[in-house]
Amino acid sequence: IHLYQKPPGSEVFEYFLSMNSEAKSIGIPQEVASGTEFMVRQGEWIHSGSGSFANLSLGVVTRTP
Repeated sequence: IHLYQKPPGSEVFEYFLSMNSEAKSIGIPQEVASGTEFMVRQGEWIHSGSGSFANLSLGVVTRTP
């Protein structure tokens, strides 16, 4: 599971951290500004005859108050 953040005023999400899919909660290691958006995406490695790639889900977005 991958977590991305988009600070207020930014146009793009940036990678923030990854966690084990069995995690029940996460601790944000820093304070975040009000209005920061977070996106959670699940990823899975796909291996095929032509190579390997990460298959990422659509993201779920939430915003801090």
